[in-house]
Amino acid sequence: MDFLPRIQILQKKLDTIHTLLDMLSTEQNHKHSAFLEWVIIVLIAIDILVYFFEP
Repeated sequence: MDFLPRIQILQKKLDTIHTLLDMLSTEQNHKHSAFLEWVIIVLIAIDILVYFFEP
C-alpha cells in the first residue's frame, strides 16, 4: 500500500499552507497596528494645533 507516502506529502502541503497563513495573519496584524499608530499621531497633532491656535 502506498498510503503512507501520500499521507506524508499531504501533511507537508498542509504544514506549508499553515505557515503561509500564519505569515499572512502576522502581516495583517502589523498593518492594523501601523494604522492605529498613525491615527494616534494625527490626533496628537490636532490636539497641539487646537492648543496653540485657541483664542
